[in-house]
Amino acid sequence: MVKEIPFKEIGKVGKKLLVMVAGVCQNYKEEMIVEEIDFDSCPTDCPLFRFDVEKKRNVCMENCLHNRQMKTPKVVYMNERHKYNIKKELVVEDNRLSKYQLLQLVSYHFLGVDSRGVVPFVSAKQLAEKFDCTVKTIKNNNKRFVELGLISITHYSSDLFSVDIQGYEDYHLTKMEGGTGYVQMSKNFLEALVTLDNVNSMRLAIRALLQYDNEVELKQKEQCYYSYNDIKRFMPSNINHKKIIDELLLKTKHIFDFEATDKGLFISLKDEFNGKVQKQQKEEEFKSTITGHMIDVNRGLFMAGEESVELLDSDTEDLSHLSMEYGVDLVIEALDIYIDFQRNQSTPEKINNVGGFIRTVIRNNFIKGIFQNVA
Repeated sequence: MVKEIPFKEIGKVGKKLLVMVAGVCQNYKEEMIVEEIDFDSCPTDCPLFRFDVEKKRNVCMENCLHNRQMKTPKVVYMNERHKYNIKKELVVEDNRLSKYQLLQLVSYHFLGVDSRGVVPFVSAKQLAEKFDCTVKTIKNNNKRFVELGLISITHYSSDLFSVDIQGYEDYHLTKMEGGTGYVQMSKNFLEALVTLDNVNSMRLAIRALLQYDNEVELKQKEQCYYSYNDIKRFMPSNINHKKIIDELLLKTKHIFDFEATDKGLFISLKDEFNGKVQKQQKEEEFKSTITGHMIDVNRGLFMAGEESVELLDSDTEDLSHLSMEYGVDLVIEALDIYIDFQRNQSTPEKINNVGGFIRTVIRNNFIKGIFQNVA
């Protein structure tokens, strides 16, 4: 039986990319009350007191909690394309991505992508099976992504290819460095997207996840709020009525809790789809699984009159992180190879970097084997 491609438990997906593919908001303006620092009343003992106002304005606005005395009504022009540094030719709302294109592009962030954005081995056959579509669809989607400048492709065979996600290295940059951030998307969320039969519900779910991350995870609010007008601005023009939006949202009720008002929606992401919550829970779960496996192994070694094989707490921590990337089943298989290696009396030296050994075993023995079998 051929193993499936291991999907990461958490994928780091760029907010800029998600905005581009789910739908960029149309430009608009709104009047809002803007809090500003009254620099004339700043205390003289402030460390920044003598700094030039323009140089310290952003720092003070983000960090000073004691001097927001000026509340000024202003008309603010909102341009989401500029906010996320999206080139005009990459805005795809006039020729939007299909359901399978959205799924495929997001899934590349779960397939062993490295820090440069390179996904080394991808099987068109296995992706097609994952998303219940044809291999031809997978290949045509890749052509579309390349045309849009979202990825580049290197082909190894008629089935296997590697992906270079464009701009992936910029996901981690700060705002000052030109970065626009990323979302920690859980595998559960990706799999929930697969179950949605309406591409507009999928777009809405992706944008709701972005809104939740921006307002709840970053600003520490309890819920995020989306007005119906905001939703209409990034959805196709035929999604133009509250009732239609509510019907689309209803399809995502297994992912989100939401409360509708006359003008908008209060939205909460359920814990089982929350990337940050899932990361914490899964790592603890994997630590427990690995510890339990070692107890069983050492019980067997004791019964056979052999010495036990011990893992340091730091080793277990490393293996739980690897389980997030490759799945705990592959890690356990590789761990058994490590145990056999340690029991071999002819081994001249003990292995100090257990995590590094396990990663090498997975890449060389399992990952390559998966694709050799597929090819």
